[in-house]
Amino acid sequence: MRKTACLLLCGLTLLLQACSTTRLGYDHLDTVMRWVLTDYVDLEQPQDRIWQREFPALWDWHRHTQLPLYAADLRQLAGQARQGPLSYEQLHQVSERITTHWHTTIEHILPAFAALNASFGDEQVAELVKNIGAKIDKKGRKRDKYSDHERRERLTDETDSLLRKWLGSVEEPQKKLVAQWVAQTPLIGPRDTADQHQLLDQYAALLQHRHEPGLETGLHALILRPDDPNAPPSRNPAERERRLHLLADISATLNQEQRDHLADKLNGYAEDFEVLAAESAAQAKANADKGDAEAKPQAAPES
Repeated sequence: MRKTACLLLCGLTLLLQACSTTRLGYDHLDTVMRWVLTDYVDLEQPQDRIWQREFPALWDWHRHTQLPLYAADLRQLAGQARQGPLSYEQLHQVSERITTHWHTTIEHILPAFAALNASFGDEQVAELVKNIGAKIDKKGRKRDKYSDHERRERLTDETDSLLRKWLGSVEEPQKKLVAQWVAQTPLIGPRDTADQHQLLDQYAALLQHRHEPGLETGLHALILRPDDPNAPPSRNPAERERRLHLLADISATLNQEQRDHLADKLNGYAEDFEVLAAESAAQAKANADKGDAEAKPQAAPES
């Protein structure tokens, strides 16, 4: 459930991963988040009222208070990346700051998220829990279609593609580091699926008492629970640390062209966030509408 709740609560990560144009994606955040939410439950009039009342203010708050923080972190990281290897300590500090920003966002959005949950009817709760469970199982079935060897090959390819995006190229020493990391990475499996269903059961239990005091506190404890060293691979803090060590090891092997490419990518996202943070709500709406118009195919001129 935590992953689903995070998707519903914040679109920033989704936009970074899925949108080719960050500014256009963020200016459509209201639409993106409704798509995510309605993929799990059909919204009715009570939810529409809460959405229209709460989301614009939350969006404006995130735009003007959080995006500048991400931009500053990216600018600092870009400067460090251009100068030389990024150490594990530097990467860990950035990771901790981003986690803090994320927790701040959750804390700010949680009252509205709790109100939205409290407004669901019994049929909507049943639909929501059923759809989340179905997606957990679908993901597990898709995962189980591949052998462990095939899954490690896919993880290698995905990591290589990601590195090419951020570095421009991947050299042999970096490929070897990725291969070593992939070989030692615990694969997500049935234990993770069972863990996700357990979290879903906890969420469902909260929803059964959604009209009683304590819903927001319960959601807070579920979403922002402490790290668990015994958690399965999908949310084990040790795996997060291993990824940071991999990035530090790769950073030590970069040539200057790769460092410059990485710094330029980071600064590009920082610039996008700075521009977005400077926009008013009216400007954002106008930019989104303009982007929609430019994306539509133009009619061919008459001959």
